[in-house]
Amino acid sequence: MHSSVNTMMHAFRGYFRFAHIDGTIPADPAVYAQLPKVHRDESRTRAWTDWS
Repeated sequence: MHSSVNTMMHAFRGYFRFAHIDGTIPADPAVYAQLPKVHRDESRTRAWTDWS
Protein backbone atom coordinates (compact mmCIF):
# COMPACT_ATOMS: atom_id res chain seq x y z
CA MET A 1 0.00 0.00 0.00
CA HIS A 2 1.06 3.57 -0.54
CA SER A 3 0.94 4.28 3.19
CA SER A 4 3.44 1.47 3.91
CA VAL A 5 5.83 2.76 1.25
CA ASN A 6 5.43 6.26 2.64
CA THR A 7 6.33 5.08 6.16
CA MET A 8 9.43 3.22 4.97
CA MET A 9 10.55 6.18 2.86
CA HIS A 10 10.41 8.48 5.89
CA ALA A 11 13.00 6.29 7.62
CA PHE A 12 15.10 6.14 4.44
CA ARG A 13 15.03 9.91 4.01
CA GLY A 14 15.80 10.50 7.69
CA TYR A 15 18.84 8.21 7.55
CA PHE A 16 20.34 10.02 4.58
CA ARG A 17 19.46 13.45 6.00
CA PHE A 18 21.30 12.56 9.22
CA ALA A 19 24.30 11.19 7.29
CA HIS A 20 24.50 14.41 5.27
CA ILE A 21 24.25 16.65 8.35
CA ASP A 22 26.84 14.51 10.14
CA GLY A 23 29.20 14.90 7.16
CA THR A 24 29.36 11.18 6.32
CA ILE A 25 28.10 11.77 2.77
CA PRO A 26 28.66 14.92 0.67
CA ALA A 27 25.04 15.27 -0.52
CA ASP A 28 21.61 14.00 0.46
CA PRO A 29 20.28 11.76 -2.36
CA ALA A 30 16.93 11.31 -0.61
CA VAL A 31 16.00 14.91 -1.39
CA TYR A 32 15.01 13.76 -4.87
CA ALA A 33 12.88 10.81 -3.70
CA GLN A 34 9.20 11.41 -4.26
CA LEU A 35 6.72 9.98 -1.80
CA PRO A 36 3.51 8.40 -3.10
CA LYS A 37 0.27 10.26 -2.56
CA VAL A 38 -1.74 8.79 0.31
CA HIS A 39 -5.48 9.38 0.15
CA ARG A 40 -7.34 8.91 3.39
CA ASP A 41 -10.62 7.02 3.15
CA GLU A 42 -13.09 9.31 4.93
CA SER A 43 -15.66 6.52 5.25
CA ARG A 44 -13.32 4.65 7.64
CA THR A 45 -12.82 7.56 10.05
CA ARG A 46 -15.13 8.64 12.82
CA ALA A 47 -15.49 12.04 14.40
CA TRP A 48 -14.63 12.42 18.08
CA THR A 49 -18.30 13.02 18.83
CA ASP A 50 -19.19 9.55 17.47
CA TRP A 51 -17.14 7.79 20.18
CA SER A 52 -19.59 6.91 22.93
